[in-house]
Amino acid sequence: MLDWSRLTVLIVGGAGQTGREICRQLETRGVGTVVIHDLHLAGAERAVRELTADREGSDGTCYVPSGGDLFAPRGLGTWEFVETGGRYPTGCRDVALADGVRADQRTDLLECLLDQRLGAFTPEIVEQSLIWNLVRAYRPNLVIDAINTATVLGYGADVIQSGRTIAGLARRVLGALTQDDDGPFDLRDLAPRMERHARERSGALDQELADLLSTSLRMTALLDTAAMIRFVQCLHALFCGDDDIRVPEFQRYVKVHTTGLGGMGFNIQYTHGDTGEPGLSTKLLGKVCATGSLTQLLLTLAHTPGCDVRVVVPATLVGYEDADDAVISGLMPTWSDDDVRGRARVRMERGPLPLVDSDTFVPCDGRTTLLDALRSSDERVTEVGGPLEVPYLHSGENNPYAVEDIAAITSLGQMGSITKEEVARATIECAEGESRYDVIAAMDAAILLPTHSASVVRDRVLQRRRAACRTPEGYHLPSVSLGNLGPTTAKLLYEIEILRVRYETVARVATEATEMDMVLRACSYILEDHQGALLRRQILSLGIPIFVRRGPDEAGLLLGKRLLFPDPSDLEGLKRPLDPDDEVVRRWLDTGWIDLTGPRMRWWLERFRQVHEALKSGPTVSRTWFDPDEPFGAGRFLGYLHSISGGERKGYM
Repeated sequence: MLDWSRLTVLIVGGAGQTGREICRQLETRGVGTVVIHDLHLAGAERAVRELTADREGSDGTCYVPSGGDLFAPRGLGTWEFVETGGRYPTGCRDVALADGVRADQRTDLLECLLDQRLGAFTPEIVEQSLIWNLVRAYRPNLVIDAINTATVLGYGADVIQSGRTIAGLARRVLGALTQDDDGPFDLRDLAPRMERHARERSGALDQELADLLSTSLRMTALLDTAAMIRFVQCLHALFCGDDDIRVPEFQRYVKVHTTGLGGMGFNIQYTHGDTGEPGLSTKLLGKVCATGSLTQLLLTLAHTPGCDVRVVVPATLVGYEDADDAVISGLMPTWSDDDVRGRARVRMERGPLPLVDSDTFVPCDGRTTLLDALRSSDERVTEVGGPLEVPYLHSGENNPYAVEDIAAITSLGQMGSITKEEVARATIECAEGESRYDVIAAMDAAILLPTHSASVVRDRVLQRRRAACRTPEGYHLPSVSLGNLGPTTAKLLYEIEILRVRYETVARVATEATEMDMVLRACSYILEDHQGALLRRQILSLGIPIFVRRGPDEAGLLLGKRLLFPDPSDLEGLKRPLDPDDEVVRRWLDTGWIDLTGPRMRWWLERFRQVHEALKSGPTVSRTWFDPDEPFGAGRFLGYLHSISGGERKGYM
């Protein structure tokens, strides 16, 4: 057993909800010093204030705040060590780059990343890493890593999307080089062809070649596997390097890791904020690849003599934490005039989303394009005033989730959930030497599964949050979806919510509703000026279009100022005419737009009858959990529907 009172512990990611809970449990064990490292020093300082607020002046664990990007080398200039005058002579703090420039936007910073991650591994590379500098400065005996590395690196790299961009640019360049020829050419002849093309058509490919080069450089510099290899190599150097590199006080590394999919498989219906594709998106698969790569790298490190590595894996959602407010932030597009080549430009800026409304339909007549509609939003969209507010929860990730988002993803048969306290206890036990939660010791048998206590906490938190917000007019502020589980999940939850309000129970829809009645009730609710207006404004402000048919030959779209799906940066796609019979527009409707037309209501009627029959007779889920004759929540319904439709997690019981 460890003598905690003699230990110094460094927790990277310590300001997150799991990290803070680990700190609380370390304090009960009498740990002398805990260094809380966060991406930003301000976040670590807030965590220190929170952890020390209830002491009433009594002595306890000494907390030291620290900040900086763990995966950024010193040469980027995003962190620095400064004199503190405290327990340690120097401490780390984050530094903002000038003019808000990103590390992948300036050539000198790109070169720094390329050298650090792809150059030869040398002692100088180790000394450039932040993990080495942190351990060197604070001399911890134990490092607990609570950063969601797979999300940070796997999503940041986005190799698939970058590859698609490069492929598209390369095809345009090749197309221009072969437009006067009958067939393909040998790539070894690329240089003379480009030289001839530049001579005959001066500057025609300049923009495409510049985009191709910049995207290729960014993609290479941000490769997640390269970043993880460097990180684990630096850990190895801290354990076993030469005397001027190794830190002898550093004895053990414990990683709070992830499965990448919350314990689910290829049948997962959610994304991680990726709105470009439904369900198991390529970006989410990139996170899974990052998860597996890091697991194998740490397994390799653990098999190295002199290296003590433990890995804890919650195979479920970790929750929950209330947000301080309900204001939702996101990316808003600003459209510029077409350039000299006839191409529209869009600039995306992050900030609180404005609350908007609209009762003016965009004609779906085969002539108007989605790009036209978005760029003319000022003509038909009303600024209601103030920001979009949706009650939401944090769940150990960077993105916020609405109440029904959480209700769906944590439903019985879906990801389920585990409390941060349970994860923290397992992490501390693993650090103490207990092997039952150590995935390195027993890869699959050690994962943390959904727990009964977490389901009790879940129900209590969801109930409290559902009742939390009311408007001055006495209406209930809905919390259905923020789109961070993917565009299809958002679409489904909002469509279910509209029907839930109108029919209250599953049984009533299954036994009493008709297709036309569902259309009339849904449309009248979403177009009303009372409770339905609150839901409509949330939907449009988030960037989710609402499609209705106003007559046999008249289709219309309610649309706000932004677009969640398809990707608003795909300007060529947005120029497609809004014809509901068009294959692409139909795919947009099926994937991420709310559809209140007859065929869609007929589809939902079949789903409600399917769920009703399963609840009445099926053994999959106990009827005491979900009574079809009682009021239901959209998230609970969607979770159950996924489960009985083949989207159930393996061995969840």
